[in-house]
Amino acid sequence: MPEPISTIRGLGGVAFVGQLRELGIGDRLVRALWRAGRLERVRRGWYATLDANQLVVRAARVGGSLTCVSGLACRGVWQPPGSTLHVSVPIRSRHLKHPAWGTPLESNPSSVEVHWNGRHGRSTSFRPGALPVMDCLVEVLHCQPENMAFAVVESALHQGLLSKTQLGALARRVPSRARMLRF
Repeated sequence: MPEPISTIRGLGGVAFVGQLRELGIGDRLVRALWRAGRLERVRRGWYATLDANQLVVRAARVGGSLTCVSGLACRGVWQPPGSTLHVSVPIRSRHLKHPAWGTPLESNPSSVEVHWNGRHGRSTSFRPGALPVMDCLVEVLHCQPENMAFAVVESALHQGLLSKTQLGALARRVPSRARMLRF
């Protein structure tokens, strides 16, 4: 049987019990590790290692994946001062939770910016972690003011997460910001 904590780390630090079952790790063992304080329960059926990236844990607690400036920040990209947590959730998501307390998310929370997207599969409510860099950048271009979006894209270029070729592809995906991206 695989070692549960290292397995969850290998899945990005957060995992659904269904994923763990498929890998041969039973629900009883996961609950025992949680009761022993070796795992954190993120939300019903979802567990995280104690050393998991807290941005990923907070996004998973909401019910989604990191996106926009938050998805890039966990990769070392600059984010605007005072940025809230940006979480991508499937369009039909229900039961979103507060990222810190796990209580139902209010309709207009100040602690999280929800990006309603249809990118996730229907078999699970969400996938933990961060969306791919290009998807996060598209969200930045839609979400942030032009000067902030410019700074984030420049930081991604500087970090080596975005090439000049990908910059052209990004301009085609968000034509309203193509002029800024050519600059």
